Amino acid sequence: KAQLPKLQEEVSREQLAHDHCKNQWETLQEFKKSIEDLLKDYTEKHSAMRDALWALEQAKQELLNAQVELADQQKVADDVINGLTPLAQASKQAKIDLEAATQQQKDVSEKLQKASDETEGLRTDLEKIRQADQIATDIKQRLSTLLLTIDAHHDAAIREPLRRFGLSEETDLFDPHIGFSKDVTATDVFTDVADGVAGLHVTCKQAMVNFNKITADVDLTPLCDLPEEHTTVRMLGEAVQKRSDRIAEDLEKVKTWLDPYKGNGGKCRNAQDENDNYVMPGNPLGEPLGLRRMVALQASTHFWSEYVAHWKKKGRFLELLNGIQSVITGLDSRISEATKLVGQIAEELQLADQEFLRATNAYTAAEQEKDLEKQTELQKLKDLQAALEQRGLTLEDLKQRFEEARLAVQKAKERLEAEHASKVAEANAGSSLEVQQEHIRRLDVGFHKI
Repeated sequence: KAQLPKLQEEVSREQLAHDHCKNQWETLQEFKKSIEDLLKDYTEKHSAMRDALWALEQAKQELLNAQVELADQQKVADDVINGLTPLAQASKQAKIDLEAATQQQKDVSEKLQKASDETEGLRTDLEKIRQADQIATDIKQRLSTLLLTIDAHHDAAIREPLRRFGLSEETDLFDPHIGFSKDVTATDVFTDVADGVAGLHVTCKQAMVNFNKITADVDLTPLCDLPEEHTTVRMLGEAVQKRSDRIAEDLEKVKTWLDPYKGNGGKCRNAQDENDNYVMPGNPLGEPLGLRRMVALQASTHFWSEYVAHWKKKGRFLELLNGIQSVITGLDSRISEATKLVGQIAEELQLADQEFLRATNAYTAAEQEKDLEKQTELQKLKDLQAALEQRGLTLEDLKQRFEEARLAVQKAKERLEAEHASKVAEANAGSSLEVQQEHIRRLDVGFHKI
């Protein structure tokens, strides 16, 4: 019981709160209905504003589209003019690559031409030296022919007469049957000489008996004043032996003129020695054939001392010929190296040609793609221009449309505000004027934002 008053009081407060909420709800319902009526009236009476707003939105969107299209048009035009498109850049790079490949090909071609010119120069020099060597070889051969001819003359003028006299290279001057004797006192003829000396002495011995008888009238004893017998025999033998030996010696010397290699010493006693030790066929340092046959007979001539002697082994002329061979060998080596270099450069040129062909194909393809792209971009420009012409609008037209739409909105807004204020004043039954004005302000702000 003690809590009943409190409960009743609490119920009473709850009832009052309930009644207050009910009143507020009814007020809100009336305000809602007022707003709905206002919006309905706004919708019905201000369709012009919606049209204006829609026109404004369209003008704005069209302006934006036009700006985008113009920007795209400018980019396409710039790309076409300046070649800044990716394909144009690719074409530009392909052109750079082609120029580099062309320069590489030109450089390698110049190297090849230089190497070829150098090789040709070497070949020309080699040919000149070969010709000089051939001429020198011809001179050497002609000299050999001349020397052999001179030797043939030696044979006809000296050796053949000696042979006709019976003297030959095989003749033994002391042959016991036909030659000289190394002891002339051992011959039968010298025995007869000794006997004759002895007989003369016997005769003189007998004659002296008679000569002594007539010495008073005529002294004939000197007729038998003979040298001592044995001394005479010995001296006679020695005189003959001495002369025989000298004649044999002279004939032995004469016999040496039958040898065409007289005066050459032991290394050149015959044709085989001459061929093996001096001529040496195939060797550029070999002497002309026949030179060794000139030594004995022609060594005192100017032709020998001033010319032929220089063709001797290790002589000045053969050293000159050897110098030619050395030059030829060096040139052959240089030509081989130059030929090898030309081959290497030719391979480089082949690679450069391949790179040039690749770059040419790439550049051609890039140019074709670039041209196609340029045609496409130009077509785009034409399409954009045609679209603008077809619309018949310029940027100023769009701005004018935007301005007209804005003025229509402003006019509709002012009319709406006037009608709205009047409507609110009439419908202000349960809600406060401030609340309705706040709602109108918010609507106004919303219109401005639109």
